[in-house]
Amino acid sequence: AKDPKHSCVVLMVFLVVALLCLALVAAYAPIALSFPVGGLPEIISPSTFSDDVCLPCVSLLDRDLQAIIDIIADAGAIVSCQELCSKLNTSLDANLCTTLCDLVSVDVFWKIFERSDIDPIFACQLIGACSIPKSPAAQIVSLTVTPQTAPRGTSLLLSVQFKVINATGVGQLAYVAYSPLGTSKTIEERLFEDYQPGSYKTEFTIYTYNNASSPVGQYPLLFNICSGECGGKSPYSFTLDQSQTFFNLTASPGS
Repeated sequence: AKDPKHSCVVLMVFLVVALLCLALVAAYAPIALSFPVGGLPEIISPSTFSDDVCLPCVSLLDRDLQAIIDIIADAGAIVSCQELCSKLNTSLDANLCTTLCDLVSVDVFWKIFERSDIDPIFACQLIGACSIPKSPAAQIVSLTVTPQTAPRGTSLLLSVQFKVINATGVGQLAYVAYSPLGTSKTIEERLFEDYQPGSYKTEFTIYTYNNASSPVGQYPLLFNICSGECGGKSPYSFTLDQSQTFFNLTASPGS
């Protein structure tokens, strides 16, 4: 009969060898890039860039997001960062695109722009050019339009005061003004990099025209402070606060 102690020693040696083999395979296997559907995406490289790269990254993708998506779709197979980005319209955009791509690898860059919920801010967060705030919070204190009633053709001033409780990260200030006829709306969005806790005031100019594009009547207006893109699909896009007001346009004198 075999010695049980000998059998145990053999089994232990086998297990150790098997574990070493698995470790070697894991060490040299290619890294799988995982972007779980319905869950928070992996943060690719949260400290790759300094903060001053965030807005240039978002501005680049405001211009070229769809172009990059189309280039990737048309390529079929992964190409180099330089080859991918060289297809953009300007050398400045191509150079910045290549820099962003090279620092996270073309494989990661490629997968980011294959996502169905991608937008310029979300892409820059995944790349690592923009930080992701932990618990952003802000509150609108006041929202006014001056003058609130004016002849059409007048330029109006939209003033917003708001308080930031927790750092916002990159996001947007945006308003929507709805036509009194319900047939159109005016939208303006303003990108910001990061508001730290404190009190702030900002202003927008609302242009109206003395013609049919600015009908007489009351214009409901909705203002939003958003973390990420207002109305975006990403898990980091949501409204921090919103407020409503209105303005009235009357017929111009002599019209």
